Amino acid sequence: MCRRAFFLPALTGLSLLTFSPSFSQSPTARAVDGERATCKVTAEGKERLPQLNQIGSFDQISNVPGGKPVKIECSYPNGRKDDNVVISLEDGGKLDNGKTVKVVHLDDAKKFAFTFTASRNNPGIYRITIRKGNDEKTIRLWVD
Repeated sequence: MCRRAFFLPALTGLSLLTFSPSFSQSPTARAVDGERATCKVTAEGKERLPQLNQIGSFDQISNVPGGKPVKIECSYPNGRKDDNVVISLEDGGKLDNGKTVKVVHLDDAKKFAFTFTASRNNPGIYRITIRKGNDEKTIRLWVD
C-alpha cells in the first residue's frame, strides 16, 4: 500500500495529513466521460481493440502502415439507428470518400465503419475525431 504525506499550514503551525489511495474499480475498468463507444481497428489483417479513456481518447494504435487502407468500425451501444456521426481527420490522410471529413449514420446494430488511408511518406501521429451530437472521441494511429 502506498502512503502519501502532506504538510498543511495551520494558523498556529504545521499539521500532517496522510492518506492511502484506494480504488473501487478494477484496474482494467476505465471511467469514460460522455457516451460509451467502442472501436475496432483492422490494419493488414490484424484486429486491435483500443480502450476508451476518461477524456474520450482511444488507446493509440502503433505500427500502422502508411499508404495502405485501415478499416475502422465504431459502435455507440446507447445510440439510436440513423444518429449522425461526423468523422474528421486532424492530421491528414484520406477517408474512403477521398476527403478529410465524412458524415455517416449508425446502422441497426448502432455501428458505423469507414476506411482511412494515411499518407505514404509522412510517418507520425494521425488523429481521427468522431462526433455524435455533443460527444467527441479521438482515435489515434501511429503510422510508420
